[in-house]
Amino acid sequence: MPRKSNLVFPGPKGGAISTNSIRKQLITVAIQADIPNLTEVHALRHTFASRLFMKGVDAPTVQKLMGHTKIDTTMIYTHQTQEHLRDAIEKLS
Repeated sequence: MPRKSNLVFPGPKGGAISTNSIRKQLITVAIQADIPNLTEVHALRHTFASRLFMKGVDAPTVQKLMGHTKIDTTMIYTHQTQEHLRDAIEKLS
């Protein structure tokens, strides 16, 4: 029976696995799911943080979830979709 782990991608014994191993698995799954250009695990961090911001989660909370010590680092992840930007403008009317 596998050990319980707080890691998102635990290894077979519950410990951490290498980023390279995760990357290889990610590429395999992306190819199978026909998702082009998903070759970097870091893209998942960007997606995670960006979606939190787009759902209205405040920057200090995203900072804590991402494990950043500086808010400036967290703000790098504030990628907004065009739809989200349009919705923000429509709030003025």
